[in-house]
Amino acid sequence: MLGAAASVLILHISVATPAGWLPAAPSSPGLPASPGPA
Repeated sequence: MLGAAASVLILHISVATPAGWLPAAPSSPGLPASPGPA
């Protein structure tokens, strides 16, 4: 259970981090433009 949660968290972070501060966020296929502290 912990392994799955950690895996999901790591995956979410690794996906949300570049989408938050990279200029290519809006052009990410399948991912909505995340309103992060850009």
